[in-house]
Amino acid sequence: METVNSNIKPQFKYLNKIFYSLFVITGTWFLFERDFGEAVIFGGLALIFDPFNPRISFGKRHVYQRIWLIIHLIITFSLIVLEFLAK
Repeated sequence: METVNSNIKPQFKYLNKIFYSLFVITGTWFLFERDFGEAVIFGGLALIFDPFNPRISFGKRHVYQRIWLIIHLIITFSLIVLEFLAK
């Protein structure tokens, strides 16, 4: 695994993880409220905030990280389908 030295300031180091978690929690809330449109929006926006090291390319990441992000993407696309079927 390639080690990357990052010049990210310590107070911003975990900002992506915090925003990712907040968007996933909010999307999950809307999912339980059966508002699939909002759940799709927050689920998709959560992927912008990569919870892992964004400086490492997708192909060089650990397998569990790639699986995590692919499952998240599949869930988001599934919610898009649910949104169209719910109407």
